[in-house]
Amino acid sequence: MVAVACMCIFDWFLSYRHSTDDQLALFLSTFAALVAFYDRIFNYCELDSGGLRQRHFWRYTAVGWDSVTKVGDYSRWGLPSEYLEVGYARPEVKSGRGRILANPADRKGFISALRRYASQATFEI
Repeated sequence: MVAVACMCIFDWFLSYRHSTDDQLALFLSTFAALVAFYDRIFNYCELDSGGLRQRHFWRYTAVGWDSVTKVGDYSRWGLPSEYLEVGYARPEVKSGRGRILANPADRKGFISALRRYASQATFEI
């Protein structure tokens, strides 16, 4: 369905004469909508008694509760965000740590589950 919409928009670009500003505005708004759509479908976290699992497009990360070290709000360039950052110990890499960015629909429930399962973690929320 999304592919059909993209093809229609692409055809519209090629078929009609439009100003460059119109084309750029339509392209950017369509691109932003597609990114938001795919972000919700292909990026998600799952919690259970075994650990935290994240699917991020084609990448899959599984973290045991004993490895979780930090939970806090994610902020890029000092700007507020809806995302949570879950830090975990990762000895196989040089830095020794990794992170999962989560944007759960039920933020309070997600945080309470993290507090229950990863009580050793530092919570900066």
